[in-house]
Amino acid sequence: MFLLIFGILLLIAGFVTARRTDSFKRYGNPLKLVGFLIALLGFSSASLVQIGAGEVGVQILFGK
Repeated sequence: MFLLIFGILLLIAGFVTARRTDSFKRYGNPLKLVGFLIALLGFSSASLVQIGAGEVGVQILFGK
């Protein structure tokens, strides 16, 4: 979850930096790219759950 939030913050910082008119403007696109990749990594790691031995992965299927 931390990576997802950190990636979104970097993505926002990239958009803000890209709109500037000074020398920081050149860091906008790399910040957006890194932010997107970190957010994607955070989303993919947050959507996976390791199921231990003896546990059931799907306890209820369509209400049954």
